[in-house]
Amino acid sequence: MVGVVDSTLKFALSALWNLTDEMPSAARSFIQCQGLELYEEVLESYYNEPTIQQKILGLLNNIAEVKELQGDLMDEDLLEHILILLKDTQVEVGVRYFAGGILAHLASRAEAWTLDQELRDAILKQLHESIITWPHLEREMVSYRSFCPFCPLLQTQQPSGVQLWAVWAIHLVCSQNTSHYSSMLEKDGVTELLKALASHPDTHNDIKRLVVSILCMVEGGAQTL
Repeated sequence: MVGVVDSTLKFALSALWNLTDEMPSAARSFIQCQGLELYEEVLESYYNEPTIQQKILGLLNNIAEVKELQGDLMDEDLLEHILILLKDTQVEVGVRYFAGGILAHLASRAEAWTLDQELRDAILKQLHESIITWPHLEREMVSYRSFCPFCPLLQTQQPSGVQLWAVWAIHLVCSQNTSHYSSMLEKDGVTELLKALASHPDTHNDIKRLVVSILCMVEGGAQTL
């Protein structure tokens, strides 16, 4: 029954989310099997179920990270629905976070954007306006195997909304598990990207503030090892 949440649905959504994490071939198979159409229906049917929405948006994030598959997400109705989730202050931050991730990845490549430019402009504006209002979360909301998907978003020429989403995400996980993520930042080359953002004259102050905080955490963690 549509709208009913049960353990089987949650398990299936979690399994697909994990299966497509940094696995482009699995994400491509999901699309080829008409998974996107099904997920769009589920996303709309479970608007008031944050646990379901997070799992759906998490998988769509995995797709959005793959450049070759981003075109499959260029659907105006889908992106406008995700933008509504990002805007809605009554929606849990976890849901808004994953909604923002999809939009940040897609909006980060102006040359690949195939929809109305006004929609991209609205997304970039809303990303910044929404993210600066998000509270710091104590509970773990997400974990990452690698920061490599963030690297394109952290380039100095990216719009501030794109940069801010990536920096907010890194700040969140680093503040919750500094020792684990500090080494990952170094290994994936993210520390240098953060330093470049911190020193760049055009970087927005909201971003610089979070970047400085991350770098302080990393340096502090290294000194305690």
